[in-house]
Amino acid sequence: MGTKRCVVCGAPVRDSLCEACRSAISHDHGFISTMDFVDEVVIMGTYTGLLKEMVLAFKFKDKTYYKEPLADLMVFTLFQSGLKRDWQAITYVPMTARDERQRGYNQSRLLAEAISELTGLPLYHGLTKAVPTKAQVDLSAAERQGNLHGAFRAALPPKKLLLVDDVLTTGATIEEVAKTLKAQGTKKVTALLAATPHV
Repeated sequence: MGTKRCVVCGAPVRDSLCEACRSAISHDHGFISTMDFVDEVVIMGTYTGLLKEMVLAFKFKDKTYYKEPLADLMVFTLFQSGLKRDWQAITYVPMTARDERQRGYNQSRLLAEAISELTGLPLYHGLTKAVPTKAQVDLSAAERQGNLHGAFRAALPPKKLLLVDDVLTTGATIEEVAKTLKAQGTKKVTALLAATPHV
């Protein structure tokens, strides 16, 4: 059996990240709560430096093996937050079937699957994105909210859910997902994200 290597720099490791790369990731955010439909928000780090490089490579350059170190740091941040761990399942921000085919995978689902393995929580796959929308990246906050209105569907969701996504910008996406879930009976949504550009 060969030596296990850091997925970023290739140094010998016991886990997926070496200490140098782990230290280079700004995982200093923790818990915030400022949204209408999302009850709790946990963000692992600031969208800059190595963390930004990893998220972009994970999302757009097929480096799906980054899901393990990202998920590990996200779960560590979640457990450090002190929030009540009463979630019944984990879910993720869905993509349309066409968009997922074009990319080849849904990065939020991959993160959710890895987090499910780490926490033992089951995955809820009942969320779908039924309406194609414009890319959020070039839209204003108001445009982002309007762009996503009515885009998601939820079938028989659990009462308490952990919602996973990669980056929080304005929060419009996770707010619309949480709104959809609550319209179908969910009582509590905790969002867990890898990064935000806000400091």
